[in-house]
Amino acid sequence: MIKAYSHALLDFDDMQFVTLTAPNVSGDELRDEIDGMLSNWRGIYQYLKKNKFEVKGMRKLECTYNPHTGYNPHFHFIINGKKTAQKIVQQWLKRYPQASPKAQDIRTANEGSLLELFKYAVKGVHKGNYYPKALDVLYQAMKHRQTFRPIGIKKLVEDDISGIKSQEVTFAGYQDAQWEWSNKAKDWVNTDGELLTNYIIEGKLSDWIEELTTAPEPVEETPIDDTVRIDKSQFNHQVQTIWIEYVREDLENDSS
Repeated sequence: MIKAYSHALLDFDDMQFVTLTAPNVSGDELRDEIDGMLSNWRGIYQYLKKNKFEVKGMRKLECTYNPHTGYNPHFHFIINGKKTAQKIVQQWLKRYPQASPKAQDIRTANEGSLLELFKYAVKGVHKGNYYPKALDVLYQAMKHRQTFRPIGIKKLVEDDISGIKSQEVTFAGYQDAQWEWSNKAKDWVNTDGELLTNYIIEGKLSDWIEELTTAPEPVEETPIDDTVRIDKSQFNHQVQTIWIEYVREDLENDSS
């Protein structure tokens, strides 16, 4: 997807990275909160068009989890034009008066912002701890909700997911087992050699997994020779000069 839209986004005259957020909610409230956010964004978009703002960019719906404060659905945008970006934040705060103005963000975007925009849509990891139940809540709430949506731009190349075919997966039931990822099998394998998904991975998806799971070749460091070498005659000359200066200073102190 990043390949499909990056050219159009990087052609913007004034690319801005915008974040819109609101107070965290519980898992039971998450789906309704997401629907409300999407509805409010549509209202903001109609307001901008009605008031002659040029709206071009990309919107992403993202949701993270914090075990202490709950679920945080929020939007990331790349928008062309700072005035448009500021108006978006203004209208968002008008619709979410309980949201902190400091939590909203506008910053000049660059190529790195594209990677930020097109990374994960949900995150069930917090400070290194994995929360599978929370991740399930996230996916259930995001189901059938459009994560990415282009705004006034068109993709220039075939989408990366084309060519990936869906497959029926038979649920094998619940098991108490330890599974490890196998690069050779391209699946999780338990201690009995059984595959977890039996999903046949091929094409672009296979290439992506290969890139993600293959460790890079170690880079051999060139040993640094930190030995300081100095010509012996030069060293003796320097020592003699220092000694003469020391004796001269000592004699001057005695005479005073």
